[in-house]
Amino acid sequence: MYKMMEAEMDDSSPLAYRRSSAAAQLGVSVDTLDRLIGDGKIRATKVRTATVITRTELERYLALQAEA
Repeated sequence: MYKMMEAEMDDSSPLAYRRSSAAAQLGVSVDTLDRLIGDGKIRATKVRTATVITRTELERYLALQAEA
């Protein structure tokens, strides 16, 4: 699965995703993403009122999952 996501997240991908888009990139629900953020497994950043997750953070998380 990581290889597929890596191919989808190339340099033309956005630098950061809102929660719903980040969840879609990972193939999980927003509730699951929120749980991962709450557990400290994925780092999120606030940009004004929006919660965003960077592309590099998604890639980092996927790489850790591939090792597990």
